[in-house]
Amino acid sequence: MELQWPLILFTTFVAWSAGLFGAQGLAVLSGEGKRAQLPALIGSVVLLAIGGVAVFFHLEHWERIFNGFGNPTSGITQELVCIVVMAVLMVVLFVMLRKSEGAADA
Repeated sequence: MELQWPLILFTTFVAWSAGLFGAQGLAVLSGEGKRAQLPALIGSVVLLAIGGVAVFFHLEHWERIFNGFGNPTSGITQELVCIVVMAVLMVVLFVMLRKSEGAADA
């Protein structure tokens, strides 16, 4: 069996993104790393985007990707759902960071 590099890259970058996002969340809960929160969030978003793009190269043709989305139990649909959920959580954290910076300035 040959190596599926797009899937390897997807797994590596999305896991790295989730790990960085989780570590950042733990730092927020413990009240540490205030200056590192925004750079860590940006890094996590970039890693998630790279991993999200890499998975599309596995199917090689756009019509295969959209056919995969038609089946909710397919792997690519589940991967897309996880990426979207993580992206929404990142947006929520970004909004919370901006609000806390605004409250600190006031």
